[in-house]
Order: sequence, then C-alpha cells, then structure tokens
Amino acid sequence: MKRNTSIATLIAAASIATAGSLAFAGQDGNRDKDRYSELFNSKITLQHAIASAQLAHPDGRVIKAELEQDKDTLYYEVDVVKANKRVFEVHVDAADGKVISNDMQGSTARQDRTGTKGQS
Repeated sequence: MKRNTSIATLIAAASIATAGSLAFAGQDGNRDKDRYSELFNSKITLQHAIASAQLAHPDGRVIKAELEQDKDTLYYEVDVVKANKRVFEVHVDAADGKVISNDMQGSTARQDRTGTKGQS
C-alpha cells in the first residue's frame, strides 16, 4: 500500500512539475518557442525521467526535475535527496531514458556510463 501511495504521489508531482515548466516557458516570447521545441524533441516524458532517477536511488525522494539542454544534448535534470540528506543530481538522456550522469551535489564524485563513483 505504501508503494502504491508513493507511486501516485510521484506521478502527481511529475504532472505538476510538467505543468509548471510549460507555464514558465510561456513567460518569455522567444524562450517559450525554444522550451516547447525542447519538449517536443524529447523522446521520453518527465515521468519516465523521474522513474529512471529513482531506479538509480530507490531509497531517495525526487525534489526537482526539469528539462535541460547542453550543447546538442537534451536531458532531464532530476534532483534526488536521500535519508542521509545527501542530494544527487541525476541527468537522464531525453532520447533514451538512460542515466548519463549521477553526481552528488557539493562533491567532485561522479558516475558516468563508464564509471561507478558518486553513489552511496
């Protein structure tokens, strides 16, 4: 029952975050076109990105999620806080839903597709 409640809460939070992103995108004339374009170029949903981040940190809670673009890479940035109060910034590829980085905030530890550092 607790897991069903957590999943329902996660979906509701993701929906609110998506609506907030769309509302924010509409505040700037040119920026809204760019943000809408980014959203439509994304192959996965915000909910999928959050689920991928939670698989990386099953004992954590998502506190923030947003769509970002760095050079030619479109990704979701999902912040996850753990019981020990460590916050991880998880980047999820918007094209395939794979975790492309997993950084503990305030640390130089890093996990890429080729490494294993940064997890607890």
